Amino acid sequence: MEYKKDIPDSKEREILIEAGKSAAARAIRISKALNLPIHYIKNGLLIKELPDGSTKVIKKIIRIASK
Repeated sequence: MEYKKDIPDSKEREILIEAGKSAAARAIRISKALNLPIHYIKNGLLIKELPDGSTKVIKKIIRIASK
């Protein structure tokens, strides 16, 4: 059995991107409703956002070039 190793065609890619955005938005809504912190990367920094809206830098993310 051969596995497709290349990037999916544009229609499949669009569907996957939309599914990812939808899942992320839902996870954020649920986390906020449960007063849980949210973690995200912005400008090369790992950020922790607390339920009160305050943010804390956890650490700097070092970008590694993909092969």
